[in-house]
Amino acid sequence: MRHTLIFILSLLSLSNVFAQEKADAKNGRSVIEQMYNQYKKKWYKNVSFTQQTIFYKDGKLERE
Repeated sequence: MRHTLIFILSLLSLSNVFAQEKADAKNGRSVIEQMYNQYKKKWYKNVSFTQQTIFYKDGKLERE
């Protein structure tokens, strides 16, 4: 649930970047540059995330 909320908030902040900049992101680096330019006075020194991987095979849970 927490990961879903973080993901949604990330998408909202990215959509805000694109709405204000109106620039097309060519790759991941340009997305980060646009975010940095908008928020450079409050930019993070460190960023980390946690990922959970779930494997499915033939529609059934194989392993977590």
